[in-house]
Amino acid sequence: MDDETRNWPIADEFITEFDGIKYNYQAVPLPVYHDGHLVEPSHTNAIMNGAMVEVELAIHHWRIQDFDSFQASVEKIVILHPGATHHTSAYKRPHSNSPAEPQKKKLRSQKA
Repeated sequence: MDDETRNWPIADEFITEFDGIKYNYQAVPLPVYHDGHLVEPSHTNAIMNGAMVEVELAIHHWRIQDFDSFQASVEKIVILHPGATHHTSAYKRPHSNSPAEPQKKKLRSQKA
């Protein structure tokens, strides 16, 4: 762990596994750029969701006797067009799977 990777966001479901490997492996950050600026790791998932991106790859080739071997690694990602923004609202609720009939309002009985 170093100062750059110490505060990376890790989903709660992966914290236990991450704690088991974080001191044995070195994280290599994958740079993601938007409008020429580096995207912070805490914003990467949100900005890449539904985005059109350009992925820069490095392809390595080895020929071992009569066998060709290739390895590709991602060098950087450039966001060309961000995805649609999804806003959450406390006033919306999910639709139910079963069609429901509208509830009829109860009418007050009129006294004559």
